[in-house]
Amino acid sequence: MKEKLQAILTKDIVAGLAHNINTPLNLILGYAQQMQSKGFNPDHLQKILVAGFKIDAILSGTLQGIMLSEDADVKEYNLVELLSKEIVLLTDDLRVKRAVKFGTDKLIGTWPVTSIPAAMCMLFASLIHQIREYAPADVDLEPISFGVYTSLELKLNFREQEQVPQLYLPSNQELCEYLDLSRTIELFELNQEDGIVRIRINDLR
Repeated sequence: MKEKLQAILTKDIVAGLAHNINTPLNLILGYAQQMQSKGFNPDHLQKILVAGFKIDAILSGTLQGIMLSEDADVKEYNLVELLSKEIVLLTDDLRVKRAVKFGTDKLIGTWPVTSIPAAMCMLFASLIHQIREYAPADVDLEPISFGVYTSLELKLNFREQEQVPQLYLPSNQELCEYLDLSRTIELFELNQEDGIVRIRINDLR
């Protein structure tokens, strides 16, 4: 089961990464071929540089999202910043951009999370890639604080679905095994009622 979960998460990450870098990469190749046949053009060179920087930013953001922190107390992350970057990467996928409307009005301020921020991002990205298949959908995001703990609540509304679609979520035990945690932690909770799906992704502390 751990191998199955790893394959699913890896597939989502690779598919998203391939899509995100495809457009700037095609732009680089196109302008480079034009300069090869027609000679140097400073405007084309500038566009190649901009596209190259975008690919670098996409790769850096992806790596940041999947790197796991070895020590939960070493660094604290801002959930709002993490999610904002993740949403930018996700909406580079035109299928996500056309299918999902993100409600981010409650993503303001500083919401500290520690331990493994990638766990939140991986679950979030995996869910969005599934949700895009049931378009159109509204995804409202809200950080929730429980003392020193921070959770992310996703409220999913599938506007044209008579029934709530079946979303795949690994069990908490499977996900903890994948992350090589020494014990099972309640990483998420899921509730479905009246056509609305509520998913709460918890910080690991």
